[in-house]
Amino acid sequence: MYAESAAGLTLAAHVKRSLKESIWLTTGGHTMSLSSTHPHPTVRLAGSCGIASGILLLATPALPAPDGVTHTLWFLGWLLLLGFFAGIATLTRGTGDRTASLSPTISAAAAVLVSIHLINVGIEYTANHLSKASPAHEPLHGVGSALFTLGMLPLGVALVASAAVGLVLRVLPRWLAWAGLTVGLTALVNGTMLGTEAAWGFLTGIIWIFICGAVLTIRATHTAAAPQMATTAS
Repeated sequence: MYAESAAGLTLAAHVKRSLKESIWLTTGGHTMSLSSTHPHPTVRLAGSCGIASGILLLATPALPAPDGVTHTLWFLGWLLLLGFFAGIATLTRGTGDRTASLSPTISAAAAVLVSIHLINVGIEYTANHLSKASPAHEPLHGVGSALFTLGMLPLGVALVASAAVGLVLRVLPRWLAWAGLTVGLTALVNGTMLGTEAAWGFLTGIIWIFICGAVLTIRATHTAAAPQMATTAS
C-alpha cells in the first residue's frame, strides 16, 4: 500500500515536472506567472478575444462581401479587441505598485481606440452609400482616413502598457513582451503621419495582438491542465 502511494506521488511529480519543462521550452526558457492573481478564465478570455479580433481585423478588409457584412465584422473585431485589452488590464489587479498605473492606462487607451474606430465605421459606411457626385463623399472619406491614422496613437499606448504588464508580471515570454514594446512605439509614430496611407503600425499591432492571444490561450490551457494531470496520476 505504501509502495503504491509512493509510486503515485513519484508519477505525479514526474508529470508536473514534464509539464513545467514543456512550458519552459515553448516560452523560450522564460518562466511565466499565471498564479491565483491571474485566474485562468481571465487569461483564456483575453487570449480568445485577441485571436478572434486579430483574425477579423486582418481578414475582413479582403473579404468579397457586401459592405453591410464587412462593416459588421469590422465592428465586431474592434469590440473583441476591447475584450482583449480589458483582460490584460485585469491581470494587474492585486499585484502591488509595480503595475498599478498600467491598468487604467490600458483601459483608457483601449476605450479611446475602440470609440474612434466605431465612429469611423459609421463615417465610412455613410460615405460609401453616398453618391460620388455628392459634395460630402470625399470629405467623409478624408475624415475616416484621418481617424484611422489617429487611432494608432491610443493603440500604441495600449500596446506599450500591455507589453509592460507582460514583461513585469511575466505573463508573456520576454521576446513577445519586448516585441510588443517595439510595435507599440511603431504605432505611436505611425499615428502622427496624417495624410498618408501608411498602416504598418496598425498591421504590426494587430499581428502582435493575435500572437499574444494565442500565447495566453495556450499558457492558460497548460496551466489549468497541470493540476488535473497531476491529480489523475496520483
